[in-house]
Amino acid sequence: MSERHEFIGYRPRLDGLRTVAIGVVLLEHYGGYLAKHFLAGYYGVDLFFVISGFLITSILIKDQTTSFSGSYKNFIGRRILRIFPIYYLTITVLWITGTPSAGEMFPWLVSYTYNYGVVLTRGPDDLAPLFYLWSLSVEEQFYVFWPLLAISMKGRKNVLFACTALLVITSYAQLTFNLFPSMAQFNYTGLLNRMGSLGLGALGAIYVSWKSISRHFFQNVWVEAFLLLLLVVSVTSPFQGSFVLMGLCSLFLVMKAALFGFRIGAIDRFLLNRVVVYIGSISYGIYLFHVPVGMWMTEFVFDPIWLALPWEQAGEWGAFRWHSWIIKFPLYSAASIALAALSYRYLELPILSLKDQWFKYGTVKAKLSEHG
Repeated sequence: MSERHEFIGYRPRLDGLRTVAIGVVLLEHYGGYLAKHFLAGYYGVDLFFVISGFLITSILIKDQTTSFSGSYKNFIGRRILRIFPIYYLTITVLWITGTPSAGEMFPWLVSYTYNYGVVLTRGPDDLAPLFYLWSLSVEEQFYVFWPLLAISMKGRKNVLFACTALLVITSYAQLTFNLFPSMAQFNYTGLLNRMGSLGLGALGAIYVSWKSISRHFFQNVWVEAFLLLLLVVSVTSPFQGSFVLMGLCSLFLVMKAALFGFRIGAIDRFLLNRVVVYIGSISYGIYLFHVPVGMWMTEFVFDPIWLALPWEQAGEWGAFRWHSWIIKFPLYSAASIALAALSYRYLELPILSLKDQWFKYGTVKAKLSEHG
């Protein structure tokens, strides 16, 4: 869902955070009882947004391409190579196989306007089977419009910071107070409505580019522990303004992962674990595939077996009939990861190798390898 950037280089802990984000999304969709106790899906997407805002803005303000058009072309070209192939392959397969709502919503899906189309055609409270794809539309719209501001103002970072801060304040005011009632129906899916977390990531990137980071604040273990506690509170006990607190805590995690690492050793070891880093590097594919995988496995594999089991004869164990999530969560997660790994190895990597051939950034530093 995002791209490596030249200002800080590749930081594996950011892929570790992507694993956290995709993990709670999977928990939301397949975790049953566990997912009912906190805003799993919302936080997972929100964390992805903060990471994207941080990395994308870092790329744009560091790019040394002399012309606006050249910088914009390179950025969009690289984004197309990263996200289009498996996205369009997936929605085409969904359409061909007659997945519910795929045909009806296909024009919105193709044009990356599904985040608005699903609300306008089905209403803000009617969750379509493919509702999860709204977030990919938001990200694509961000990729198209944000560079227009970031590239044009990268030489005036104070102005860019102020404009971004205004967008963040407006976005969170809309989510918290419905500042613009006519936009309320898009509070969950609209670009401006969700610009708060994307913009927070951008603010972090601009702040880092000033090279005035407070090491004492970011490397203080008590600050780290306190903000992690605030994050737990914001996702488990939603309250007025919890979205703002959630985004700020996510930004702290992203900046820690990008620049310093974590003083709490267990967190740092987890984020740097080789398997965790790898899962994060293929998280775009996992996110894209996990709902179709769940639908198809439920219909053709899981339910035919699960429902045929002799639950009436299982005694007290028969209660597990209503807790299939205990099996579905690890099974569907593993299947989604496996499919994403195959896609990344045999489809995405060959296409990604064309990035530096066709759309090479003008940078003062050597280009580092990119996974996402």
